[in-house]
Amino acid sequence: MNGPRRRPSNRQRVEDYYGVHETGIGARPAPAPADPAVPPAPPAVPPAPAG
Repeated sequence: MNGPRRRPSNRQRVEDYYGVHETGIGARPAPAPADPAVPPAPPAVPPAPAG
């Protein structure tokens, strides 16, 4: 049937049940588009002084 006896990979079962986007592999669903009326957040680290 499936050749040597092997347990089905847990990841594949999780993907089958939840969908690939909920396995937490690394790629997360794209965040909702930012509201154009809200300015983008400032950078976490301020740029180095020019001097």
